[in-house]
Amino acid sequence: SSLNSGLREDRLCTYVSPLGYLDQGSDNKVLDPERAPIVRCIFEQYATGEWSLRDLCRWANEQGLMTKPRRQKRTRKQMMQGDTAEKQSKTLSISTLQFMLTNPFYIGRMRHGDEIIEGTHIPLTGIALFEKVQALLESRCVTVKYKDKPFFSYRDFFRCECGRAYTPYRAAKNGEVYYGSKCKEGCTNSRKNLHEEDFDDIVQGVLDGATGGEPAARR
Repeated sequence: SSLNSGLREDRLCTYVSPLGYLDQGSDNKVLDPERAPIVRCIFEQYATGEWSLRDLCRWANEQGLMTKPRRQKRTRKQMMQGDTAEKQSKTLSISTLQFMLTNPFYIGRMRHGDEIIEGTHIPLTGIALFEKVQALLESRCVTVKYKDKPFFSYRDFFRCECGRAYTPYRAAKNGEVYYGSKCKEGCTNSRKNLHEEDFDDIVQGVLDGATGGEPAARR
């Protein structure tokens, strides 16, 4: 939209900032005094090369670091009945942590579509530390496959029942990550667009040894 284009030209953030920042308007993404030190420590600890993503995720959760509150999905029946779901936070998942470590927002830059532009907000960590973390992630083959593309945790990871891959995209309205499947004709899957956290829940369920209903997407 023309509004978002103007905001981009002014180097303002048009979406929800990552953990470690408070959202006080597109021109006022300030450091979160409680969470910023934890996020900075995450970068510092991973840069030592002594921490795995799993161990670092466990440590972050022990510090009480959780996702920003997000309203849970409602069924059509709930919406018709006027049910208003409260926003809730979740414990950090490995994919969320991985996205944090590759997010240029923390060095004062922002993603806008396929572009990375300079922002006006205060960097949370230095460029040298950030680049060291990227080098470690690449050496461990965490992001090497997509180093020339915008990073998304589940790119080419999940497929619909018809075999089509869920393709990542960032919503223009709120900057959040979704995955869409351009299904084959006749596909009965009703969940062709999923929020990244839906896949987080699926992966976390597998890791926790949870058993439940068959998800619409399969690996």
